[in-house]
Amino acid sequence: MQNYRELPFYKEMNLDTLFQNAWDIFKKNFGWFFLFTFLFVLIIQYFTNSIMGDYMQTITNMENNPEVVYPLMKKLGLIFLIMIPAYTLLYVFLNYAVLNPIEEGGPSYLELFKASLKYFLPVLGASILAGLIFFVGSMLGIVVFIIGMLFAMLYFAVVFFPLVPIVMVENTSPGNAIRRCFRLIHSDFWKNAGWVLAFLALYMVASGILSMITMIPNVGNFFKVIGNPESATAAGSLFQSATDPLSIILSSIASAVILPFQPIVSVLLYLHLRHKEDQLKDRQEILQHFR
Repeated sequence: MQNYRELPFYKEMNLDTLFQNAWDIFKKNFGWFFLFTFLFVLIIQYFTNSIMGDYMQTITNMENNPEVVYPLMKKLGLIFLIMIPAYTLLYVFLNYAVLNPIEEGGPSYLELFKASLKYFLPVLGASILAGLIFFVGSMLGIVVFIIGMLFAMLYFAVVFFPLVPIVMVENTSPGNAIRRCFRLIHSDFWKNAGWVLAFLALYMVASGILSMITMIPNVGNFFKVIGNPESATAAGSLFQSATDPLSIILSSIASAVILPFQPIVSVLLYLHLRHKEDQLKDRQEILQHFR
């Protein structure tokens, strides 16, 4: 792992420079980031569709077939058991690649991927712990109605945004990583929250646009459902077309274009916050030295 203090983006930033730096990193690494993300998402979607199989057809008709609910829940549980570690592995590699920029004569992306594997279990453990806190906090938010749940979800989304780079750079335990998330984000909470939420809003808009583009081949089936929403046949054809090979490939391409931005911005935000924290510590040490 490269010393984070030597990274070119270890500095204080504003929102404009953060987005500009994210774009620069994305352009520089686009080919490999796209390839790795595309292959990961494609494989995950393939296994997901293989597991679900004919159950996709029964989702629209569960009232008439209540006996399919339990097997369906088992299938969904198995899918989560596959998706969580698979996406964690992808995010570990992307974060590691941003934290260890490729230089001429340096390690290749494949070597970076192998080197990043040692962080898989710590990041997975921290992600599961953060997920549990996120879930419990969101459920407690229901006590003050839906708006409380929404605020809780947004709050924890902001707090845990730099989780992965914290685990990797500081080589810390899941519990300490969670505490560090709270400390760093709360060092300037409203500013950090504004940055994260601005990025998430742009991310969701871009994801929505790309999703609509990938749905173009299925427009006919979509309008069939709009015209006859009570028809299980129409809904079933929509599910089937959404899981055909072309749709899976297009969806994987869309994910490969947009998904790498999340770890890139996460790392940049962490480096920004860590620079501010280190600067403050350095000034305090200098003052103590002259006392």
